[in-house]
Amino acid sequence: MLAERKKATIDILQLCFENRAWKTQNNQIVVLSRRHAMCVYSDLFMRFAWMVQPRNYLLLACHASNETVQLYQLSRFAKHQG
Repeated sequence: MLAERKKATIDILQLCFENRAWKTQNNQIVVLSRRHAMCVYSDLFMRFAWMVQPRNYLLLACHASNETVQLYQLSRFAKHQG
C-alpha cells in the first residue's frame, strides 16, 4: 500500500512538472495526511514516553519538538489557503 502511494505521488509530481503546473505541484508536496499522521504518531509516542517507567524524557522532548514543527507546518498551510 505504501509503495502504491509513493508511486502515485511520484506520478502526480512528474505530470505537474511536465505541464509546468507549479501551483498544483506545490500543493501536492504539502501532503496534509502525512502531516496529520506525524502529529498522531508524535502524540502517541509522547504518551508512551510519559507512561513508561522510568519516564523517558529524551523521547518525550524529541516528539514534543516534532509535534511543534508539524503543527507549525499545518498552520502555514492553513494560512496560505486563506
